[in-house]
Amino acid sequence: MDTDQLKLEIVRRMHSFNSRRYIEERISNPRLVFVVASGSLPRTSTKGNIRRRAVEETYKGDMDKAYESLML
Repeated sequence: MDTDQLKLEIVRRMHSFNSRRYIEERISNPRLVFVVASGSLPRTSTKGNIRRRAVEETYKGDMDKAYESLML
């Protein structure tokens, strides 16, 4: 499965979850789904949780471009 198909499948599977969220909380556009290499997200050393702030800093440019593309 290529990246675009994977993004569409993720959005499709999230449909029932999204329907229970506020509109601003939903991820209903495949352009807002990011597929990265396995093991590339920064994690905490103790429990292995994903470090949200570090991910936001790492992918800030990509996220900004994605949201800008929605505004056009």
